[in-house]
Amino acid sequence: MQHLLSQALEHEFPAAPHFEAEVKSHTLKKVYEEVFPATQIADGRLAIEKTKRPLVRQIAAPLLLGEMGIDATHFLLGQHWKTHFGRKAAETGSGMTVGQLRKWIDDPKPMGLPKDAQNLVILIYAAQTSQTLYLHSAPYDATLSAVPDVCELRRDKLPEAADWEVALKRAGSILGVAGLKLLSAGNVNTLSSECQKKASETRRACQAYAQRLRQRMTEMGLAPATTDRLKTAAAAQGLVDKLSTAEPSAIVKTLASASIETSETAMGECVGKAAELEGNLDTAGWQTFELIRKLPDEHQSTAHAILAELQQALSSDEHVLELAPALRSAQAQAMRLLEKLVEVKPQKPAITPAPIEPPAKKEKRIVGQDSKQDLTLPAAKDALADLDSTLKSGQSVRVNVSWVIEEGGEA
Repeated sequence: MQHLLSQALEHEFPAAPHFEAEVKSHTLKKVYEEVFPATQIADGRLAIEKTKRPLVRQIAAPLLLGEMGIDATHFLLGQHWKTHFGRKAAETGSGMTVGQLRKWIDDPKPMGLPKDAQNLVILIYAAQTSQTLYLHSAPYDATLSAVPDVCELRRDKLPEAADWEVALKRAGSILGVAGLKLLSAGNVNTLSSECQKKASETRRACQAYAQRLRQRMTEMGLAPATTDRLKTAAAAQGLVDKLSTAEPSAIVKTLASASIETSETAMGECVGKAAELEGNLDTAGWQTFELIRKLPDEHQSTAHAILAELQQALSSDEHVLELAPALRSAQAQAMRLLEKLVEVKPQKPAITPAPIEPPAKKEKRIVGQDSKQDLTLPAAKDALADLDSTLKSGQSVRVNVSWVIEEGGEA
């Protein structure tokens, strides 16, 4: 019965592939995931993980998608369906719909493929020839389980080869996004998506860095627009701004036509380190630099040398002169200069003056003295008058007075 059934199927489907593995939806999906990247490589040669090689060999090869020998480590994408479908389209002059491709799969002999296997062939062919499935004039996101017959294959409008080459190079050097060299719809879409994502992620940092850099340069007496560092920062900011808001179809052209003021290397460092560089500019000791600019003339030569080093770092591209070490060096030199100016010089011990002795008082010499007792008041007055009349220059007199007042009795 098995032999008879086999003969009947071979008669009905004479071109049926001889699969070495059971064809199921999940195995076809695994094969698609492994084989699809080969459509985006120029030579179609793709390394396959060791554990998945048997499945690719047992299904992809019988479906005429490519070749993979028993001992081979790489899958080589084939040209069978690309040639076959192209010839049939030329012969019939009909448009390429999924329904038409299904008929051509069984021409000249029926293959009897399950629908999922037909879908695999059609999707690999579309990717290999840079065509997109459209349903009702809109792109259709097909899967192995859903590829409607009414879908039409349309050749994608690809960028110019020269633009693609430049965009691919700049995506890597400026944004750090690596793309595959083959100019295909899949590669263009992947590169555009990743570049736009990277631009959106770095946009704010690039804007803040360019703004802070311009401010610090102006404070340090530089003309920002004439310096390489600001030219690079402005160009990088402009590019990520455009990429962030561009239509996906315009990403390649935007990259290819971008203004490169200094170099792609400089712009790449700017985009990759924008947040870090802005932080360096924020935390540097700008007040210290401002102080040494105001030092007296005798210290200006040293201050000028420090500020010249700082200006050089602000003016140069990052790959020429790294900003962070230069800022630290300039700040350290400025602090040492200021510390020297405020050092406390050792003072000589204070000399305690000898106490000033007051001049010795001259002793007074007594040149005359007398005393009288029991004088009446008129007699006392007369005695004082006589004393006053006899007093000479430079002489003084001290008088002791005592009295007794009496009343009654005999004189």
